[in-house]
Amino acid sequence: MRSLASNSDISQLELYNVNWSAELFGEISKLQNLRRLTIMDHWSGRLKGDMFRQLESLPQLEELWIHSSSLGDSTLDSLPVFPKLIAVDFDFRITDEGFSSLLKHPALEHAHLGGAVLSNESVDYLTELFWVRA
Repeated sequence: MRSLASNSDISQLELYNVNWSAELFGEISKLQNLRRLTIMDHWSGRLKGDMFRQLESLPQLEELWIHSSSLGDSTLDSLPVFPKLIAVDFDFRITDEGFSSLLKHPALEHAHLGGAVLSNESVDYLTELFWVRA
């Protein structure tokens, strides 16, 4: 695998249906200027939620898009806290249990949660939270 770190100026990275591995996530974590990360995996089933723990060294990350049929609530638990994360677009099964993990991102302003199965209470809370921040 060619090292992504040699391209340290990368601010946006989009990965679609690649060979997901801990090695790949290790390379992504070296991109200190990364502001937007898009990860799409609709068919391999090899993308695992715990791989996202390796991304804790991305201090500039502002947008995170993850679409995968193989992920769920545990993925949100595995995400490190990104202090500058303002927008997420998640398309995988999220329940009330996983929803609470989104609240650990202090700057979050926008959330698209395709595949979410949330209670009315969680939806009301999200509405109030984003209304107050806006």
